[in-house]
Amino acid sequence: MRSEEPSASSSVVRGLNSSRSTERINQIDQVRAYGIGDVVSLPQLVVCGDQSAGKSSVLESVTNIPFPRKSGLCTRFPTEIILRHNSTATRIMATIHPHASRPEEKRDALLQYRRVLADISELPDVIEQVSALMEIRGYADHSLGNAFASDVLRIEFVGQTNLNLTIVDLPGLISVANEEQTEEDIQLVKDMVKGYVQSSRTIVLAVVQASNDIANQVIIQLARQYDPEGQRTVGIITKADLVNEGSEAIGQVASSSPLWCAGPSEHESGPETSSFRPQKYYALAESS
Repeated sequence: MRSEEPSASSSVVRGLNSSRSTERINQIDQVRAYGIGDVVSLPQLVVCGDQSAGKSSVLESVTNIPFPRKSGLCTRFPTEIILRHNSTATRIMATIHPHASRPEEKRDALLQYRRVLADISELPDVIEQVSALMEIRGYADHSLGNAFASDVLRIEFVGQTNLNLTIVDLPGLISVANEEQTEEDIQLVKDMVKGYVQSSRTIVLAVVQASNDIANQVIIQLARQYDPEGQRTVGIITKADLVNEGSEAIGQVASSSPLWCAGPSEHESGPETSSFRPQKYYALAESS
């Protein structure tokens, strides 16, 4: 009797959890923590897309961590999620890696930030603290300043994560300026995302909303510019339940490349979310 062949997703997970992969990931994270990534491109996995494209739901599906949501709170800086499986120890630690452009005094102040979280529900408070330290507009009496920062918030999860993985969540790309987000902010975020996407060692999870024109979304344009062969870009279509009935746009895009997979829907308990979970690493496996 033939035994079942392992699925692509299970094979990838086993590969990520091997002792060799764990050692390599730890080494890369240690080097990145010392700021070497500012000089030398390091391997990384990033989630990026337009604002409100569903990046948070994708991040939750990949990491299996239920990130808390708070009204008015959005990603204003890169957030590095570090998962380390440990069957005995449990820890959630938040630190800041300052951007190389920061003055030395400010870098030292940001480096001093360190907080141990009792559980993930404290994350919104951490984001508000970090936003104030980075002097982001609207926090800690800072009415001026930038709406975004290039410093990186690092959150390390040690425990029964069942996965050894590091993934970076980037601020959402802005389409149109408004009262809260200026033309300068639009360019700042685009340059920030471009800095990650253009590296040949970056795997890009490009999140696009199905109800928008996929071909014209900024993240797709950047991916085509810096990864024209699509060798390190994985497209994830979200909120498919918002597309008008009878639309064939999703099918046309998804069938044109093996590097597209269905992402979470607008309603997290809907069928799109459950179908996304078992195939979340499928596209990555197919591209190898």
